[in-house]
Amino acid sequence: MNRFEEFANQINDSDLQWWPFLHLRPPKSAPITTFRVALLSALYGALIGTFLLVLSALVGGPLAELHPAEIPFGTMLVLFVAHRSTLAVAWNRRAARLALSRSLQPRR
Repeated sequence: MNRFEEFANQINDSDLQWWPFLHLRPPKSAPITTFRVALLSALYGALIGTFLLVLSALVGGPLAELHPAEIPFGTMLVLFVAHRSTLAVAWNRRAARLALSRSLQPRR
């Protein structure tokens, strides 16, 4: 788990990973809540899903047969499940360690 967590947090710490919503990234010592994961999934899912919708309309294929709302909402759902079960877990484990180390430091 440690190697995966290190790899996931390298992704989490990348500004490119958060663009264009860099302002929504919490401090490393703060956990990522389920609400934040849902918000980010909705924002990224809308962007990626709309891109996929346009691409499927231009190229055709099986996605073109779906209702136009299914692609963005499906993308949001996939992003939420994937992010909540992987990247958010790694972020929250690190946040708990950082919060603990800060609480153990002497007060000035």
